[in-house]
Amino acid sequence: MLSFHVETRDLAARRLALTLYRDGTASLYDPAARRAVFARAAPREGAVAAPAALRAGAALTLNAAPLRVLGAADAATAAALARCGCVAAAPAGAAAAALAALCAAPGVRVARLRLARGGGLVVACVGGGAGFDDGFGGGGGGGDERGGVAARAAAALAGVPGARVEAAGGAAAAAAEAALAAPAAHCGGAGAGAVAPGAALLLVRPHAVAAGAVGAVFAALAAAGLEAAAARSVALSRAAAAAFLAPYAGVAPEAARWAAELGAGVAVAVEVRGGGPAGAGAALRALAGPRDVAVARRLAPRSLRAAWGVDNVRSGVHATDCDEDGPLEVQFMFAAE
Repeated sequence: MLSFHVETRDLAARRLALTLYRDGTASLYDPAARRAVFARAAPREGAVAAPAALRAGAALTLNAAPLRVLGAADAATAAALARCGCVAAAPAGAAAAALAALCAAPGVRVARLRLARGGGLVVACVGGGAGFDDGFGGGGGGGDERGGVAARAAAALAGVPGARVEAAGGAAAAAAEAALAAPAAHCGGAGAGAVAPGAALLLVRPHAVAAGAVGAVFAALAAAGLEAAAARSVALSRAAAAAFLAPYAGVAPEAARWAAELGAGVAVAVEVRGGGPAGAGAALRALAGPRDVAVARRLAPRSLRAAWGVDNVRSGVHATDCDEDGPLEVQFMFAAE
């Protein structure tokens, strides 16, 4: 049994107690109202995300309730989380290589990331499985598993200059994870006003993040001659997702469902630069492909939407549609909580 403090991802931001059980059931309790939000049962959405990934700042949806994890609710859960993850860091010049290596490493999954403009990369990694025992040493060996995730990440980064790995549970790893979970005005530290006029936003949608698209997306940006100037994991509330997509309301029939999908998990926002004098927007849209996934598969089979899109709601990525909106979209995502 694992216990977490969570809050609802809405204006009320109610603090609740989430309990996950080994048989795949879950319960949610409201301590202020002294009542169960829902009793122990299997969630309607199916299996909860691997418990190892439920660190501070992680987003999940349980029985249609959008939640954000605040942290472990007891010492046993905190100890289990400490055994199953690590934090990796790399300097600016090696950030792309480090992220690609971690995304390709067997048994390592990127849970959250932050790439600072002009700075370095910080990534929280967990075990690569998906079950209750992912990273918890199910059947013994918890301490070995902690070392295992960190050792696998360190092996993946062995050829990346300046990269380093800290096993979860140490002071350095805890400080890095806290920074990853906190909102930021901008990853570059210079505020959202520092966004370049020609910048565009690429948003890897939650379903694509969960499917392991992040490494491939960064590789595709580099291959297209585009620069990932800054990036961060972001868990939007449904209201914030709707505000971001407001220009599409009444224009795109999928707008409301886009907002629901975007508010249901962790996305990765990327400030994209490059593309020559015209700016990054046109080149990014070409890389993303047509918004209709079926059309993308026919006309742009090497595009991101062809590769990672499932349907026209879970379309893999969002890319800035109007060049003048690029800096505004970047500002929104890097200021979002």
